[in-house]
Amino acid sequence: KYKIPLSQKTIIDNFEFNIVTKEENDGNNICRINSKEVILPLYFRNRKDGDYIILKGSNKKKKIKEIFIENKIPINIRNTYPLLVDSKDNIIWIPNIKKSNFCIKIDEKEKNYDIIIKCK
Repeated sequence: KYKIPLSQKTIIDNFEFNIVTKEENDGNNICRINSKEVILPLYFRNRKDGDYIILKGSNKKKKIKEIFIENKIPINIRNTYPLLVDSKDNIIWIPNIKKSNFCIKIDEKEKNYDIIIKCK
């Protein structure tokens, strides 16, 4: 089990996360957040039993385990796969897979974001 604070550059296993000032793409490898809508600081941690995410666009809860199975994430990777969470343990982002309703699309002009995290 691990809980690693988000920093300017965070490396976990084969993932590299960077806080960037600008990014034109909007794929699942990018997460834009309004710091006023989450409880800082942000952390990366591995999954726990019963973890769920509130999916972007649908506001439906979905278990992390189900998402990993649907995306054919090998069982040996599931337990160490990094999840971005806030200080209240709300799951914000499953890098390269799914975003929560805390993530903001680049074309949502009415919403402001001040944190952009890119996964390599």
